[in-house]
Amino acid sequence: MKKFNCLFGILLFTTFTFFASCSGEKENNQDKETTHLLRFSPQDGDNYDISFVMNMEGLMDMSMGMECFQKVLSVDGDEIDFKIGYDKATMSMSMMGEDINYDSDNPYENEVTSEMHKEISPLFSADLRMTMDSRGKILKESGYELLGGDFGSQMGLTNVEYPEHALNIGDSFDFSVLEEGMSMDATYTLIDVSDSEYILSITGELVGEASGKVTGKMILFRECGMPKTVNLQIEMDVEGQKMNMILSLMAIKS
Repeated sequence: MKKFNCLFGILLFTTFTFFASCSGEKENNQDKETTHLLRFSPQDGDNYDISFVMNMEGLMDMSMGMECFQKVLSVDGDEIDFKIGYDKATMSMSMMGEDINYDSDNPYENEVTSEMHKEISPLFSADLRMTMDSRGKILKESGYELLGGDFGSQMGLTNVEYPEHALNIGDSFDFSVLEEGMSMDATYTLIDVSDSEYILSITGELVGEASGKVTGKMILFRECGMPKTVNLQIEMDVEGQKMNMILSLMAIKS
């Protein structure tokens, strides 16, 4: 169960650390020559249904998924208020010839899945609120402290702060975040822009309960800055064991 908690925390950490939210204000006429000022700019009432899946190979083979949402409660000047909720979690794991399958919709199949649900279930009833500015700096938050140490410390790592200056295609910016038990140093590079999307590449170093290298790509809705898709590959060491993780995220505006 300790290893499960560690892996679940890593899933939360990696997902939300790369949960970039930005939009661009064009300053010239052509995208290839334009500078793009990355800012978060949702509208009141916007809601995004988010699903993400993690597949892991190593000491154990595991797949884990979660479904959640972000709802914009209000936008007041440079302050944006969100409600965040979790709807569902699943996990399938094979280790030393034993298969374990957890589904939060049917969590009491056996003693193991019941114990897993006991650890995870606070997420589903938590009233999570967050206020941040247009660059992604968290101004205040509530509800996370009730989730306990395993969840609370990871959920403090949920945003990226964007640079004050505008970017050209090919420009990069760095962001570092540190919380109890986990840290991340990442570089984001704006590699392409279309009429509807921003595309960024990601490279990073994960240090803490898990350590390793991260590479991937992120596509953002240009109109509002919310993530559309995120795909990450992570080569890491967890409690002395080598593991490879592939993480995918998809968001749908509803």
